[in-house]
Amino acid sequence: MRDEYEFDGGVRGKYSSRFADGTNIVVLDRKRSARGDVMAGKKKASFSKTSIEALAQDKPVVYKIRNRNGTNTYTGVAKKGRVAERLKEHLPGGPDPIPGAASVEIRQMNSIGEARDAEARSIKRSKPKHNEVGK
Repeated sequence: MRDEYEFDGGVRGKYSSRFADGTNIVVLDRKRSARGDVMAGKKKASFSKTSIEALAQDKPVVYKIRNRNGTNTYTGVAKKGRVAERLKEHLPGGPDPIPGAASVEIRQMNSIGEARDAEARSIKRSKPKHNEVGK
């Protein structure tokens, strides 16, 4: 213990009942917290209108649309506040439908530039069936 820590007047076990009721423990990755993107995260949902509307909208995202086998068939980017709108374009009957889509996975990013870079890397790595070259 450090000398500057002061515990006089403390009550032993004061919060033990709260702990016994259950707690949530959050472990932060030091590398991510140093970069400032601790809250960036992944989310998965079935590829339906209602599920898409429940996805996070507060940051730009890279999204991967997967088929029933889990294969990435399309990778794209959506701007902050436009995630659901962009994904709905890929539903059957939309302007840019993705055949065989079963689920979607999003990864939140801190900026649209960061999202576009991650999209390019993902497309280069996985070569999704429905991504067009140069689009």
